[in-house]
Amino acid sequence: MLFVSKNLHDFKASQLLGWVADRIDSVNQIMEKYLRYVYSASITHLNLIFFFFCGNLCKRTLRKVNLF
Repeated sequence: MLFVSKNLHDFKASQLLGWVADRIDSVNQIMEKYLRYVYSASITHLNLIFFFFCGNLCKRTLRKVNLF
């Protein structure tokens, strides 16, 4: 009886570990999507800042030579 009980306990423990692993995997997928969104948003913001800075720099340079 002790052997059966131990196997049942091991089975329940493995089921619990499987359930926890599934939940962790779901959380990891959500975090991965969130980080991908944040990363792409930050790249977009960096691009906008870069182009704004370069645009102003080009305008200043063109004004100095009276082309703009």
